[in-house]
Amino acid sequence: MSIACRRLPFVLLFAMLATTVAGCSHGSWRGTVKIGFVGPFSGYDTTSAYDDYRALQLAVEEWNDNGGVVGYRVEVVALDDRNQPLEAALQAREMAADPDVLGVVGYFSAETAAAAEREHALLGLPALVLAAGWEGAAPPGVLRLGPAMEEMATEAADWLQERSRGGPVAVVYEERGPAERGLAENLARLVQSEARARGLSVDSIRLGRYDRNWPELARRLRVSKARAVYYSGSFEPLASFWAAEGGSLPGLELLASDKADTPDFARLIGGKASAVVYQPSTYDFAMDDRGLSFEARYRKLTGKQPRPNARLTYAAAVYLLQKAAAAAEGDKKPNRRDLMRLWWQPEQSREGAGATLWESKNPSGMPALAGLHLATPGYPGPREVP
Repeated sequence: MSIACRRLPFVLLFAMLATTVAGCSHGSWRGTVKIGFVGPFSGYDTTSAYDDYRALQLAVEEWNDNGGVVGYRVEVVALDDRNQPLEAALQAREMAADPDVLGVVGYFSAETAAAAEREHALLGLPALVLAAGWEGAAPPGVLRLGPAMEEMATEAADWLQERSRGGPVAVVYEERGPAERGLAENLARLVQSEARARGLSVDSIRLGRYDRNWPELARRLRVSKARAVYYSGSFEPLASFWAAEGGSLPGLELLASDKADTPDFARLIGGKASAVVYQPSTYDFAMDDRGLSFEARYRKLTGKQPRPNARLTYAAAVYLLQKAAAAAEGDKKPNRRDLMRLWWQPEQSREGAGATLWESKNPSGMPALAGLHLATPGYPGPREVP
């Protein structure tokens, strides 16, 4: 596999160069095409970006070992958005400036996805978005692979009702910066609404953007007599709070948001949380031959099992390459314009390692299922199907 990359850390560049050398032994190629990957290789949630990049790397290697896309070698362009909306929009434009890039997989948060989706639609570059918690209709050319905010809120409220046994609950959310304002708060409000509709008493607690008065938050939760709490926001302050005050809240069940569905959270306090919202919509990753082969190769490459989003990234890359091959006409080089013509077809699906990705003209976006999985010592652990 050949890789093109910009502004990535040295350790990833080294891995890319090693892979490039290994992938140069194939016979003559008709040319090259590229797929993009955008994620937070620096800043927040870097572990997930590296894990998911390696899954995409395996998908591309698999295709190049079997002749590429109708004889064209596949290269990867990997860009770092630092999990910042403005940077995500910039990287989407940079991807679109390269005519050989057929489409992009990535964007880890609802904030970065919202910023990048507008650019993809405007510039006609297909995107498969990994983020959960989206709202509204997907723009043309964008397939959203995570669950919608409403679906996540429903599952979170069901969990609160079950774990509190109908008693008091709390919802804690973070005040965010101007570029991100509203998403954590909107999800928190939806969870509150769903919980109250179930007859639960809900204490809503807002944290200031730089508020780290953890003893006061613990006091507020004790006063509320909450039996279960949902934390809507990023995992760093949640991990800091729970490490400092979790011991003073015995018996309180903690549900972390989708932003905690990451190995970095597990490394900090994963075993102390009761559960986290589970993002990927490809919840049925069947153990067929391709799925087993992917898992074995992923373990050999990384020394660990692929997490759910890594499986989703692999399936998304396979899906994108399948569409590129289907769009190729005769001796014509695959291109994004032809790919876009096939991108929106009603109720069609493609298989990627046993994970089915659906595309639909339904204005609500792709069908997806939110759920929960336990934060066990083997985190991310098995999924709990609602």
